[in-house]
Amino acid sequence: LTKEFLSDCMQDKEGKKIVVTNFSVSPAGPPGSSYGSCLLRVRIEYKIRTDHKVLCSSLIIKSELTGPNNHLVDPFCEPTFYKKFLPEASKLTDMTFVPRTFFSPCFTTVVMEDLRDEGFLMADKGQQLNFDHCRLYVVSVANLHAVSLAVRKDHPELLESMGEEKMFTDDRVTSFMIKRMICGGLATMADATERLDRFKHYSPLIKDSSGMLWEMLVEAHKPSQDLSTFNHGDPWIPNMMFKYDDNGAVSDIRLLDFQASRFGCPVNDLVYFIWMSANSDVRSCRLQELYEIYLETFNEKLKLLCCTERLTRESFMDNLNKLSPVAVFCVAVAHPTLDDNSQLDLKLFFKE
Repeated sequence: LTKEFLSDCMQDKEGKKIVVTNFSVSPAGPPGSSYGSCLLRVRIEYKIRTDHKVLCSSLIIKSELTGPNNHLVDPFCEPTFYKKFLPEASKLTDMTFVPRTFFSPCFTTVVMEDLRDEGFLMADKGQQLNFDHCRLYVVSVANLHAVSLAVRKDHPELLESMGEEKMFTDDRVTSFMIKRMICGGLATMADATERLDRFKHYSPLIKDSSGMLWEMLVEAHKPSQDLSTFNHGDPWIPNMMFKYDDNGAVSDIRLLDFQASRFGCPVNDLVYFIWMSANSDVRSCRLQELYEIYLETFNEKLKLLCCTERLTRESFMDNLNKLSPVAVFCVAVAHPTLDDNSQLDLKLFFKE
């Protein structure tokens, strides 16, 4: 980071020529909230060239990883989303459920508004989300899915460039890491259920699943034969921020982190979100409400965008069943690995 780099970014934000006089840098999130990028909050002091008054602002700078973890994500996927897909989508519908971005001299570095300055907060990933939070996510991601179909009509190359599978595929170096995580997660779950009379009879099934779950996940993440859209890809709690009204009720949402996005069944995002982010009350009592909200929002947005595609409830439920291996992965592998409020060293899973 340099003053010249930040001046270019701030000029786009302010629409005027500015001079950065000083800046300070701090982590943009708590430990354990970002594994695929370097995420910084930059506080900037600057002057507009025609004025001597010192102004202050804040930006979020997201750059690709360096060192041994730089292979974890595709460094071009998220910049392509913000810099190429989002402008096209914004021509068609309101996309304010994602952060504003500004000019960056480096394509793989994303410069975003600091949502904290706008009153947005990150939820506690250890607490999980109630129905009101879940409803906001479901409505936003349904709109994202729908507009991606409209953009694809004129710009299929954008979906192709962003949509390759990032996690559950044998042709990426991360497959070895995820397979190791699956083996460890299912072994731990099997041991735990073995000690509980209520769940003891599940232990052999969990052990037997260890060798099959990876193949089931690879198959589940292939593009749907019925309907495929752009997917958010990684909808766990650190990848969204919420705003609250004066009474403490959640009122708005912003979706973050499109590094793991994929082109596939839209229900995929719902399954990940439910098992990674929704609380037990939502999962036990209110899933049908969320499903109806999603289907109504998705199909109505497709209609408004003059798209002929529709997602029926029958197809939706069929895809939920096909994606059940995702739920197992979230419960047995992702939650135990990522729920702790510390940064896990993923290099451990690459060691023999």
